[in-house]
Amino acid sequence: MLYLFLGAVAAAATVTAAVYITKRKYPEQVKQFQIKAAWFSLKTYCFLEQTAIRLTKPICLLFRKVIAIEPKCIVFINAEGNEIVRHTETEFKQLFLKNNRLQKGLDYTFILYEFALNEEEEDGDGIQELKNKYARHMLLFDDHLKVSNNFKISSDKVKLLGIQLKFRLLGEKYNIKFNFGDDNYYIVGNKLFTRPYLNWLLKRTNSFINLSEDMHYSISFIDHKMQCIELTNTQYIVIEEEGYIIMQSEDEDDNDQEESTSF
Repeated sequence: MLYLFLGAVAAAATVTAAVYITKRKYPEQVKQFQIKAAWFSLKTYCFLEQTAIRLTKPICLLFRKVIAIEPKCIVFINAEGNEIVRHTETEFKQLFLKNNRLQKGLDYTFILYEFALNEEEEDGDGIQELKNKYARHMLLFDDHLKVSNNFKISSDKVKLLGIQLKFRLLGEKYNIKFNFGDDNYYIVGNKLFTRPYLNWLLKRTNSFINLSEDMHYSISFIDHKMQCIELTNTQYIVIEEEGYIIMQSEDEDDNDQEESTSF
């Protein structure tokens, strides 16, 4: 063992001495060799990295598709704001669009489609910009046969600020503030602030309040024209491309005819 150790030390010393002498005697040649060796190593590394990515990408995509869990993003909601059932896009198409009928006992008031872009769709023209701006696009529908991901976003100038729900309950005044957060409700055709929609929003904030049919309330907000708007419990708004319309609900008061005011 001692001879092996001494031999290894001698060999290392010999190599070190040879490198030192070569550098002193042929400095330019050694420098050129080092540069070429470093450049060759870098090119080899880049080639191997690109080859590995190219060879493993199909496998990674296949693996992601196999393990991916499709989100339950289509939600049926009743008049009390309760979520009745959630479906994936595939389930919804199979259950409702192909059969063209509702499940037995499924009594909904509106449908919420929580539309979020997947990674494959992000590469489309202009899609990435929308993805970065909002987490989800919240699409509202009254009829399951009209549910679609073919939607139009209103212009950037349409905004509602300082949204507040005001009402009295058992002699107490309540003032609840709402914030849409990262979700986009400014979709052309969306009906906002109907009674069922407000009940659903209240449940999202873990509120114990439920706006019953005989309960009076008001919704106030500041719109994109800096106007202070206050809606009664018989009114709601419909989002348009460049603004919104205030609508009178026929269901709330049968004596009132439906009317609208544009903003």
